[in-house]
Amino acid sequence: MVDGRSTTRETDQRYIYQQVGLVFQHPDHQFVATTVEREIAFGLENRALPSAEIRKGVEEGLARFRLDGLRLADPHQLSGGEKRLLSLAAIWVLKPKLILLDEPLAMLDAGSSRMIKDLIDELRKAGQSIIWFTHQLEEVLAADRALVLVNGETVWTGKPRALLQQPETVRSWGLALPPVTELAWALGLTPEITSENELVSALWN
Repeated sequence: MVDGRSTTRETDQRYIYQQVGLVFQHPDHQFVATTVEREIAFGLENRALPSAEIRKGVEEGLARFRLDGLRLADPHQLSGGEKRLLSLAAIWVLKPKLILLDEPLAMLDAGSSRMIKDLIDELRKAGQSIIWFTHQLEEVLAADRALVLVNGETVWTGKPRALLQQPETVRSWGLALPPVTELAWALGLTPEITSENELVSALWN
């Protein structure tokens, strides 16, 4: 069920498609256009919006996701971080109620990961509802709620930081604890440690 509508009812599917945006794990699988600005415009054009509204949406997407200087670039020739920005922009301009992110930090370097994570956090703070799929607990510690699925079944739900208290169980589910948390456990420190600064402070104390 999505917003009270069933995905199994054909009459509800068009509504659901307009309320939910999916950002693929591999951005290249999502791209359909030959330039960045055309990629952002694609979904808006499919909704048969007026030209002025499409142009406005494209400009908003380019600005919000720092892509203005790349508007004429080939989406497939962008860097990994730029591709992720574009895949987010193309969904965001459609103003869905819910955005599904499939491992949005996969295959990104540390700098790009931080940039994308900060940008997603900005969207969340602005009121955008997001479901983030990942095997890396570190990526979703700031989430309002975590839900763990194993073989398609819900095995746990609650605040993500509560998972830090049960490392063996978390590992058995195939999830990865933050490396600094693993180190803290090995040193016999509190499992609540999730950053290098927290680890240094705990060792100092």
